[in-house]
Order: sequence, then structure tokens, then C-alpha cells
Amino acid sequence: MAILYGFSEKKVDFLKVKKLSGYYPVRECQGEHDPLFVKTHTFLDESNHHYLFFISLDVVGIDSTLHCKIKKIIKENFINDSYTFDLFLFATHTHSGPSGMIDTNKQFKRGLMGIFGEYDNFLEEHLILLITKSIVWSKNKMKSFRYSISKTNIQEIATDRHQPSKKIDQTMTVFEITTDTSKTAIVNYACHPTVLPSSNYLISADFLSGFYEKMNEAFDLVSFINGSSANISTRFTREEQSFRQSSFFSNALYSQFIREKAYIKEKETLGRFSFEEKSIRLETKDVSTISKKEEQISKEKLKQKLNKTYSEKERKLIQVKIEGKRAAIKMKESLSDISSLKVPFWIGAFDDQLIIFIPGEITSNLTEKLRNNYHAFIFSLTNDYLFYFAEKELYKANMYEAQSSFFKAGEAEKLINKIEEYVELFACYNRL
Repeated sequence: MAILYGFSEKKVDFLKVKKLSGYYPVRECQGEHDPLFVKTHTFLDESNHHYLFFISLDVVGIDSTLHCKIKKIIKENFINDSYTFDLFLFATHTHSGPSGMIDTNKQFKRGLMGIFGEYDNFLEEHLILLITKSIVWSKNKMKSFRYSISKTNIQEIATDRHQPSKKIDQTMTVFEITTDTSKTAIVNYACHPTVLPSSNYLISADFLSGFYEKMNEAFDLVSFINGSSANISTRFTREEQSFRQSSFFSNALYSQFIREKAYIKEKETLGRFSFEEKSIRLETKDVSTISKKEEQISKEKLKQKLNKTYSEKERKLIQVKIEGKRAAIKMKESLSDISSLKVPFWIGAFDDQLIIFIPGEITSNLTEKLRNNYHAFIFSLTNDYLFYFAEKELYKANMYEAQSSFFKAGEAEKLINKIEEYVELFACYNRL
């Protein structure tokens, strides 16, 4: 029996969005520049009675609260008792999307209130409705298909946000899925899709919006899944923070895909897919050593230095340090009574293609071993938002990614090592 595929997309009602998140502080939403979407790819393994749902949302992050509720609804309403399923919710990570996506009612996330706002139950209800409708539609038009995978080395869109010359993951991978009547794509690329500034008050998917439009000339649906983007941004490649610059990057990303893509698989039939959920408990930071007063004084000094600095490059680096000081203060507020957190992760494979799913933002350096040794694709911002996973070196240098992490130095490496252990044991991967 074949593996079948269906897809659907639903537009987010911008009237449901009251505030925007991603920058400190959250700001009022004053309208919509371009639409946000819920995009669903559904696969059904008929032989094993197993569904797979890949659902991408144009939002800053996905909380496990939403993921758990969607899982429960699917189990109770959309799947027969003899069937099983895997559900993956992905955030594209636009900083011009709705606030209220991160459940700041959870103690260890309370310090993120200023960036992500209060959890919005009304928005949650709207998204649950869109997701469930999208699942139903995708299930109702399932067909046999073939798939292709291409890779493109992307240039001059993103760099490391501290050292522009530092090596980062610049590969964009595109899964193309073709039926007798449709062609869709899942795009995996590591980058903060954040050109627009905190002074923008309009809903936008940022440079992904124009990219979707260009790609939709050839595809019926295109969704985006972020990669190892924690340290990757457009900070040093953009000339300005505007919709014009956002459009420029949209066109650049699309044109590089069209000109430079190289297929590693082309028009194959999917023989199998398999996914496993695992977890590891990681120690959190010792916040007793953080002085909110000292961090606040340090932040004010950096602001004074910023006002006296005229070099644009230096200003950008100072702004990152200011963000880091603010993050350190928030960690003090969040983790005072918490010594460890359970971190879920997922390992999966389409035929012989390995995929690792991370519930937050992870740096390019941390995933390099998984990408090089196992040719793994990294799907980040999946099923939860546990903020940043950063390598030891960034703690030593007191970089923003380390200051914004819930976890103490060395714990992210433990996560990677544990993932590698499970990859070696992953049944589907070893059979191939």
C-alpha cells in the first residue's frame, strides 16, 4: 500500500491579533501589511495506519500548551482508534507576528513576558480552529505523490550576528512534493527572517512573505521551517530595516533557489517514514550569581555608549549587548526556583534522510556535527519554545544567545551528544 499526501493552508484573521511580539517590549498591532498563514502537510502510511502532520505557522514561536491541545483534539476527533499519528508544529519566527503565542503563565517563561506578551487564549482558539480545519482539508484530498530534495548554498542574506565572517549553515533545503494535480514545497533554511524593526506595527511574515509569493508562481503551497538560526540574522547584510529591504531579500532568496539548486533526490516514491520522541533533563543556570542591579547599570552604560557611537557596525554590536543584559535580568526573574528542565526532541527519517527536531532556537555551531556526520536536516522551533541553545564559547564571551538561554554552559552540548546517541540507535536510520 502507498504513502499518501494532502495539503492545505488557512489565513490567520488579523483582527484576532491585538499585539505584536519578538522585540522588547510588545507593541500594539495597527493592521496588516501581508497575511500570516497556517500551512499543513499531511502524510498517511496506509500499511501502518499512521498519519504525519507537518504544520507551519507564521508566528514567533510555538508553545507546548498549543501542541498538547492540538494532539488531544486530533486523537479524539480526527483519527480512528486503529490509527496513530505524529504531530509537528513549526514557527517561522517572524518578529512581526502576534504576541501571546508563548505561555508565560509557566514559571520559567514568566521573564519572557516583555518580549512575547501574556498568553492569548482567544488567539489560541482561533489557531486551533484554523489548524483543525486545515487538517480536515488536507486529509480529504490525499493522493499518491513523488518527492524531490534540492540544496542551495545561499549567499548575502544572512551572517553570524556577532562576527559576519564566521562560518554558519547557509544551506537551503527544499522538499518538493508532486501529485498528478499539484506541486508543493517545504523549505528548510536557517535564518532569523527579521528585517523589519521594532518600530513596525503591521502584521507581516517579513521577507518570507515575498518569498512565498515568488515561489507560489511554481508551487501550489510553500511552507517554511527554520533551521539552526539562533546566531544567524540579517543584521550585517541589510542596508535598512524596511519593507523594501524585506522584498529585496525575498527576491534574492527566490532567485538563488531558481539558479543554484542542486537535486540530491529527484522524483522518488517515498518508501517509509518514521519518527521517535526522546527527551533529556538539562540543568538551568545558577541565577543566584546574577545581580539585577549590576546588569541594569551595565545596560544603561551600554545605552550611553550607543548614543555616542556613529559606526553602524559598532552600533549593531552594542545593541546586541544591550539585548543580552536585558535577557540576563529576565533569566533572574524566571529561573529563581528551577534547577532543571525536561527538553524533548524528535528524530525522524524520510527514507534515508535524517531529520532532527529542536524545541527552540539552536546555534549553527552546535548542529554542525549532526549536519556533517549524519547529513541531518535541522528543524527548529518545533512543538515548544525553550528559547536558546548555545555552545560553551558563547557563555565565555557573554554573548546574547548564552544570556538568553535557560540552561547553564555545557548543557546544550549534552543535548547534542544525547541526540547523537539516539541517532546511532534509531531503528529506521540503521536499517537504511
